[in-house]
Amino acid sequence: MRLGNALNMFWQLRGHASEPRQFADAMLAQTASDFRLRPAALHLAGAFAYVQGDFDAARRLLTEALAEARTAADWPTVLLALERAGLLAAAADEFAASKRFEAMAASDSRRRENSRRSSLAWEVIFSRSPKLASQGG
Repeated sequence: MRLGNALNMFWQLRGHASEPRQFADAMLAQTASDFRLRPAALHLAGAFAYVQGDFDAARRLLTEALAEARTAADWPTVLLALERAGLLAAAADEFAASKRFEAMAASDSRRRENSRRSSLAWEVIFSRSPKLASQGG
């Protein structure tokens, strides 16, 4: 699956859609539902279904990718799935839905950034206070 993710941009720039979609579908067929990279495979399959104009499959795959990525706390895939779902909605003339996906992506991104900043702040506090670090807060 890492290979598929690495080739994603290559496939997009070269205009390939069938090969990456088949690759992702094959990966999904061979992996367990709890496979760590499954949300990324779902996103890849959904993204290339969108490129092929198979909007029904794209919508189903991206919805599943988004749900599984959120469950797995795979935030890069969450944002990628939201972005592609927004593009899909816009392509289908569903502009209100597209705006909702954009808002969700912005909200998730801000929440992640705030969480990361909070984590960094606690790391700085703990690193300066051995007593706090030894007590975990």
